[in-house]
Order: sequence, then C-alpha cells, then structure tokens
Amino acid sequence: MYEAEQKSPRRPVALKVILGGRHVDAEAVRMFRRETDSLARLKHPSIAAIYESGSTGEGQHFFAMELVQGRSLSEYLDERGPRDRAPTFASVSPCSGKSAPLWPMPTSAASSIST
Repeated sequence: MYEAEQKSPRRPVALKVILGGRHVDAEAVRMFRRETDSLARLKHPSIAAIYESGSTGEGQHFFAMELVQGRSLSEYLDERGPRDRAPTFASVSPCSGKSAPLWPMPTSAASSIST
C-alpha cells in the first residue's frame, strides 16, 4: 500500500499494487480483482472507498482508494507492547500474501503509476 496522488480529480489516495507487474500469475490477478470488487461494493463509514482500479500500460495492476491518515499497524502494536499483540492478531484473518506488503513508498515513485 502506497500513498500517491490521483491526477484527475486531483486528490491524495492510498494505492495498492501487486508486486511483480506483468510477471504476476493469473491467480494473483484474479484474487486482486476479487478484492477490488468486494471492497467497491462495501459501504460503511469505517471502510475506505475505492476510487479506481485497473492496470498500467506496463501491466502493473492497481487500485486507488480513499486515503485515511493514521498510525500504521506496526506503530499501533509497538505502542501496545508485546503482551498485547496476541489478542490483536487473534482477531485478524490470514490473507493469501499475494498482495503488496504494507510499507511507505515515496510519493515520487508512486506517482509514476497514473490513476
């Protein structure tokens, strides 16, 4: 997940991409699109809205969504300390691990993926 700027309309967005660009297997792309479609159908104040999805000319799949400012999961867990981590992760469902890891990407690099 990266912070980027959408060109039109001009606004900050959270940008999720599949690492590997056009070299990603079809199953990973299918799961990524399924995630995008599922999120786009959800309407709730605690769920960020999907603005756009697609792929670049180079085959990089992405979706742009509402950017919500706040602490990262790592920061949240660091503040709680090691004793509180187990209950936090006990309520989190496992994921396929095929999506992009969560770390900041410089806005200049993210801006090369036009949304």
